[in-house]
Amino acid sequence: MPQHPQRVRLLLKIALVIAIVAAIAFLVRQKFPKHTAIIPQPPPSTVPTTNPAPQPIIAIQSPPRTYMELINRQFPRLATTQPIDQTLNMRDWGHFRITDPIHIDRRGGLWITRPDAEETETLLPSAPTRQVQLTREHILFAHWFYSEGGDWNVMLVTPAANGGFELVSAKDRRPIGDGGDYDWSRAFSIYSERKIVVPRSGKVSIFTTADNISETVSPTLADGGAVQFQVDQRGFLAWVPPDAGQPASKGVARYVDGKWTALSPEQGWPANLLHLIRLDDGTVLQIIAEGEGKVRLAYAALDEKEIDEQRVVRLIIDLSDPDAQKREKAFAELTKFGPGLWPIAEKMMDSALPEAQERLKSLLKAKLTPLLGRMQLADAKLRVVSRFPEGGALFFAENGVLLPRGDLEPFVVRPAWIVARPGMEVQLLDQEMTQSIAPARSQVTAVGNEWIVTDSVLGPQRHFGGLLVPLLRKSEMQFSEFVGMDARGRYVFREPGNAQRPISATTNPPTAKPPATKFATTQATSRPANFNFAQLSDTPSLIIDPTLPDPVPRLPVWNIVVKQGSVGWTDDGWPVMKAGGVTPL
Repeated sequence: MPQHPQRVRLLLKIALVIAIVAAIAFLVRQKFPKHTAIIPQPPPSTVPTTNPAPQPIIAIQSPPRTYMELINRQFPRLATTQPIDQTLNMRDWGHFRITDPIHIDRRGGLWITRPDAEETETLLPSAPTRQVQLTREHILFAHWFYSEGGDWNVMLVTPAANGGFELVSAKDRRPIGDGGDYDWSRAFSIYSERKIVVPRSGKVSIFTTADNISETVSPTLADGGAVQFQVDQRGFLAWVPPDAGQPASKGVARYVDGKWTALSPEQGWPANLLHLIRLDDGTVLQIIAEGEGKVRLAYAALDEKEIDEQRVVRLIIDLSDPDAQKREKAFAELTKFGPGLWPIAEKMMDSALPEAQERLKSLLKAKLTPLLGRMQLADAKLRVVSRFPEGGALFFAENGVLLPRGDLEPFVVRPAWIVARPGMEVQLLDQEMTQSIAPARSQVTAVGNEWIVTDSVLGPQRHFGGLLVPLLRKSEMQFSEFVGMDARGRYVFREPGNAQRPISATTNPPTAKPPATKFATTQATSRPANFNFAQLSDTPSLIIDPTLPDPVPRLPVWNIVVKQGSVGWTDDGWPVMKAGGVTPL
């Protein structure tokens, strides 16, 4: 019996301990309601050493297939995945450095060479539907032409792995040319005839690219020198001007109806032809170098072209129109005619209104002294500043030109920058632009309606709103060579002297003798196995895209010019400007 109270006390102690533990557990659960108990893990089982450990799954990114995929891949911070429908403010244009070789073709297409691009046989059939092509080929020339159904097709001229050149289509690769001195950078296509016209040193080659490739070479124009062209609907004229002291051609070679014809000095086509301007009445205005910077102008008949008299009559009538813009446009069109205009103008002189009579008298002065459009040279001195790919030229007359005004004294413009481009009137360059051009240190290029002036100090500048606006930033001044502008309005620049051409084929000597005939073909359309992409120059290009924002956001900046007063900071660290006794905050 005496042990019974002791056992009761023991049970009471155990019950008290259990109650305390339960209370503590309740309090912990109330304070940490989301506490997760740690569940002990069973010991790892023994894994045989012959079984490899599982590898993480890595997502392989497919190569880019479009321009936007390439830009977004290389510039992941870009704020958009698609071009913007309208041109951005110039300060916000996207500047993109691209290390891949870039080519702009005559239709404004952009070709970017990448080793991971589509296979050529897949790319070319769909190329007419895209403006930018990512290709495996290193493009020297893109040959566009019309198919029998009137659709666009394209072939590519590329360097061959074993030397020379290849013409690449979606079906095959064929050697083209003899590996000579072809200037593919100035080549152009005759779209409807599937022909390629390629200037060479002192001569011209024409390739027909139908079923077989054939080459026709012009008569030798000169012992070297860069050939120039004037193209019309029937064919073109080719000559070598005396530029930079190079030997000039003695006459002109004409290609028409598939044949070459030599036009000699005895036929009215003298030596030292500086430039030729095709006129709407079938005649050609010749600018002939006479030595010591002087030139002589002359008209030469090319075709017996029947002038559209009704068109000329309408233009003369429009010279009296109440609308000043219509009068100016009609006068500009009349300056594109040569001697064929004169009989019609003389016949309508008496019936024309006074203002129209003054304009007709100005044009008829060309009967005594040939005019450059509506202008007469002041002292017969003229020199070429730039030549354009489509056959145009920019001239500089240091002593200016005279603008005839009927019976009044002519108006003098000194100095004068004169633009002659095919299909357009010969006219003066915008004087607001020329005031900032130094002829000795500037290069002037025209692309469509855009003018790019490259200065040795300021770099490439765009003529915009009467001003020359720099295109490059200070960190981009090494990209001073203007390559071109594509159909989308993108500007492409590269470093001077790095034209991204492949190294000479002699660095990779051929392992097999090339086909004996130039008409031989191969069926493989992929790059030859021994082609080395390291042959391509890795000098980057700079693309300036007006429809994409810059990948690096640019904050707005205000330039404040203080002529009087001072600038500084308040005690609280705010910028202030004091001018004229007033301190604005």
